[in-house]
Amino acid sequence: MALIPVKKIKMPLQAAIIDIGAHSARMDIIQIEKNKSYEILESLVQPVNLGRDVFTRGMISPESTSLLCGIMKDFAAKTAEYGVGYIRAFATSAVREAFNREIFINNIKIASGIDLEILEGSKEAALITMAVKKALGGKTVLARANLLLLAVGSGSVEVSLVRSGELKFAETFALGTIRIFEEYGNKAAEPERLTDIIDSYTDLIADRISRISDIPKNIQFVAVGESVRVIMDINSKAVKDHPVRTITLEKFEKLFRKINLLSQAEMAAKYQISDIAAKGIIPCAWIVKRFFDMTGAGSLIVPAVTTRNAVLEDIIRQLFNEKDPFIPDMLSVVKSMGKKYCFDPNHVEAIKEIAVKIFDKMHAIHSLGERDRLYLEIAAILHDIGRFVDSRKHHKHSCYLISNTQIPGLTEEERLVVAAVARYHRKGKPQASHPEYMILSPSMRVLVCKLAAILRVADAVANSQERKTRNCSVTVKDRVLAIKSSGSVDMGLEKTLLSKKSDLFEDVYGMKIVLE
Repeated sequence: MALIPVKKIKMPLQAAIIDIGAHSARMDIIQIEKNKSYEILESLVQPVNLGRDVFTRGMISPESTSLLCGIMKDFAAKTAEYGVGYIRAFATSAVREAFNREIFINNIKIASGIDLEILEGSKEAALITMAVKKALGGKTVLARANLLLLAVGSGSVEVSLVRSGELKFAETFALGTIRIFEEYGNKAAEPERLTDIIDSYTDLIADRISRISDIPKNIQFVAVGESVRVIMDINSKAVKDHPVRTITLEKFEKLFRKINLLSQAEMAAKYQISDIAAKGIIPCAWIVKRFFDMTGAGSLIVPAVTTRNAVLEDIIRQLFNEKDPFIPDMLSVVKSMGKKYCFDPNHVEAIKEIAVKIFDKMHAIHSLGERDRLYLEIAAILHDIGRFVDSRKHHKHSCYLISNTQIPGLTEEERLVVAAVARYHRKGKPQASHPEYMILSPSMRVLVCKLAAILRVADAVANSQERKTRNCSVTVKDRVLAIKSSGSVDMGLEKTLLSKKSDLFEDVYGMKIVLE
């Protein structure tokens, strides 16, 4: 069942959110009101162990595919009962890592009529970060906050670091509470083996964070995820439904010692939880304990945020045509990435300003949107980071670094577009022999050419002395792009550079460039 175009949707709206995780399939039927409030009408959950297939064999088995097709067919029937007009179905760690994910998605479509999207780790981290910020009080409370956010799933964890209100780091790691047992076998349940596994990952995470930013001493430690919520339920059932719960380090350590004395079966019986939930508690507790050690925090904050909540907030933003509130966070991470690779902030800011001015003035010609403008901004910020590796062929090194670095909020395809735009800021134009260009779809290759053409011009104009061009004006008239610097300065060098780099712009847009 395809999504209804947003403009045709009338409120109140019955919507369905379907989450295909590593070990379960969940669906919430929701009614969304005109004032953006919502009510969950019904929730369904079905166990299905895709993680066991993918994390051990790398692909989803025919048996699991058949089971999920039946579940999705039942979900589709339930949406029909409610007259659902909007369906958002997404899959997380297990499906996105499966070798046969495209075939699996196609089988789901044939069986149920539902389009299943892959929620990539970078996008999931972005949505959860926004949902947690909202749950903790929004921009006012977090304007200057230091926050480490841990999203613990059965197949992966997402880690985000907010420093002085700005997101500095967000990455996904293959450390799931159930995945540990599927990858390492029953020996993972042995305390020494379990701690060794978790320590290896948390050491890696700490190292990754340290490359971007030190962890502030006065930091708030926040965690979300089903296993985290179960631990909080065990701690105090009296406040189970509270939107934000807190546990001190002292109380957590007491709880940690208590649950580590129980077997999985004993835990399931004592706390009346499912076997799969019980299996994930001890690994989750160990992960949380290690992050307590890493942050030095005195307490843990657990908001009632799930991936489905986070996706629902995203749906509401789309339905009401709101701007993406994550863009400032995304640009903050990108600038931190640039700093990591010793970029020149003044240089890239000058290039970014000129590139955006050109983009905005040429809207009627290139017909690109706000998201495409964002790709250009990110490419401008990161276009020179390859110099960290080697100044020779640095455009290729920039492309490699961008392609292989998680950028929260960008899908893999979007990241490859940004990488290709940065790659073509100098030297040769896109060619059929370039794998980083040909891997993209035809429409994305067109987009790369349009954005790279603008970036090349901006890089030439701002290449020598940024102060000359920071306040330049841009006009478009009679198929001529005119860039005029403020004041009387010699632009001879810039004109020479522009003559060498305007070729792609002239090829793509059929326009001449005048620099005054």
